Amino acid sequence: MFNFLKRMVGKNIKRKFARGALLSGEIEVTIRADLFNHGRKENVKLGKHVVIDGTLECYERGILLVGDYSFVGRSRIFAAQKVDIGKGVLISDNVIILDSDLHSLSALKRFTEAVAWS
Repeated sequence: MFNFLKRMVGKNIKRKFARGALLSGEIEVTIRADLFNHGRKENVKLGKHVVIDGTLECYERGILLVGDYSFVGRSRIFAAQKVDIGKGVLISDNVIILDSDLHSLSALKRFTEAVAWS
């Protein structure tokens, strides 16, 4: 399976991951992979031989760690505080991992945010 994914790697996408995350070694990313790091580069750390086929998103104060030899399928991982994926973890397609629902518990604050978005 990894050989098939390697053929799908896009060089521009790989550069995006290199600019937006600390890499411990070589990683593989497919053309569908995406990284949104709203904080510092140091907040996203990807281990050696990680394969990404999904979307990683790390918010300003979040920390996202993916251990060596792990695989993220067509899934989404959001880190508002801290998400730590261990070594040798295989995450299938259509999985969503998040450590926050990303909205305030205050009804008034949620309403104010909703008005600001419109």
